[in-house]
Amino acid sequence: MKISLPEFTLEKVDFFDEQHIRYIEGLITDPEVERFLPYFKNGLYISKNIGLLNAHYVLIKDQHPMGYVFFSAPFVENEQLNSEVRYIIDPNYRNRGLATKMVQQSTDYILSQEKISNLRAFIDPKNLASLAVIQKAGFIQTDQNLDGIGFTKPRK
Repeated sequence: MKISLPEFTLEKVDFFDEQHIRYIEGLITDPEVERFLPYFKNGLYISKNIGLLNAHYVLIKDQHPMGYVFFSAPFVENEQLNSEVRYIIDPNYRNRGLATKMVQQSTDYILSQEKISNLRAFIDPKNLASLAVIQKAGFIQTDQNLDGIGFTKPRK
């Protein structure tokens, strides 16, 4: 399944999509990702966890993969249906504003299409680049816990 956004295409990854799975696994082993999200590599074995309940997408622009975005299965928090977003921008495309656009456009799309009230994101407080991305993408800081600083983006 392909989703056309204003500046990108999101290609949904399924269990049999070896090319995209290898691409995502390569992103997960990036030293920047390992530095800020060690649980991401150790806790998310992409080839085993892709299924109907989770939505894994590769960001495509000009026929080139540029990143990865993940939306968790819906969960109830504060009596509302939520989903968590995680993302990685390809190291070759960092510091160009693409992560902000990817997160903003993909989360706006998911909130407009799915029956969830909010998207949640948890950012390591030391990950200044990701903190800037998530705030520019319309998320509001709501809390802080063991997973990091919590942010919420509500349905409009």
